[in-house]
Amino acid sequence: TVIFGFFIGPLFLNIPADEQGTRTRAGYAFTVIMLFFNIAVNAPLESNFSDRLTFYTHRQASFYRTATYYLSNMICGWPVTFLEVTLLSVCTFFLVGMESYGGPGFLYFWLVAVVVAFNGNGLSRVISYSFPSTDVAMALGPAILMVFTLTSGFAPQYPDIPVWLRWISWLSPGGYAFEG
Repeated sequence: TVIFGFFIGPLFLNIPADEQGTRTRAGYAFTVIMLFFNIAVNAPLESNFSDRLTFYTHRQASFYRTATYYLSNMICGWPVTFLEVTLLSVCTFFLVGMESYGGPGFLYFWLVAVVVAFNGNGLSRVISYSFPSTDVAMALGPAILMVFTLTSGFAPQYPDIPVWLRWISWLSPGGYAFEG
């Protein structure tokens, strides 16, 4: 995460305070938010799939309920998610020149990034638990992620998305985060 931070920060360094700079800052926000989402979806796919097999065995033996297992897995992942989001946000937010939004701006950015990462973790579990094998999940996961990324409203923007595909934008966590 720190490596991504020190790559993204200089990439968007010294952005002018004009209209072009505003568009570039929007590009920075989209890049970072979708990076959090991509990492949260792709990184745990394989481990979620192997956890699924263990869960089925434990559930069949009535060790615990489904909701308890899912909730405990989610809570155990929170510290790592908070750490990743905090490190990358701190490394890039101020380096890019977003400090003009002040402390509340950083807190808002950080909270949106945390929520997007949590949504990505949830989507990763849905993908892992929905497909019959790791190979299928690893092949279709990035494709699903690409659809969500392309319909999130950055490029193309929402009005430019064909009418018959706009409903996908309503499902994209990255779209809501970028809109925020």
